[in-house]
Amino acid sequence: AVSKPQKVAGSIAHISRSGACPTVIAIGSTSINQATKSIIIARRYLLEDGINFSCVPEERPDMGRDAIALVLTKCDDQGKRDVDTEPAEGAKSADVRQVKVAGASDASHVAGAISGMIRSGKQVATISVGADSIRQAVRAIALSREFLRPDGIAVTMQPAN
Repeated sequence: AVSKPQKVAGSIAHISRSGACPTVIAIGSTSINQATKSIIIARRYLLEDGINFSCVPEERPDMGRDAIALVLTKCDDQGKRDVDTEPAEGAKSADVRQVKVAGASDASHVAGAISGMIRSGKQVATISVGADSIRQAVRAIALSREFLRPDGIAVTMQPAN
């Protein structure tokens, strides 16, 4: 059965108001899509209360081939967590690059492009429409975290519509 994003969002918001944010596990395109929608809705609910969070996608091959853990962490209004690095010297908030991700995109190639842009001081926004596209974008962000870890760069995502 497919989870209803509003119900999942309500649960995320309730748990987050009570303390630490939850981790959302999603397996497959439809589940990752629904989880991402739920996170978008929960962020709206929580911003009304002055609570913001960032999302760290992690691949979970131990749970299945397309399993993703979306680890939610409270943060300040700009999405910064204690472990986030500052933008590269000279980077401006206008230095945002858009990356369109299709369902047929190779997540590792997209991750390489994202990583290169981040290394050069750019912020990256992925554009995805449809469950397969969102799955590939989330996987690419998870992979870019791995690519950038040796550089000491922590990558998070803040799903929005």
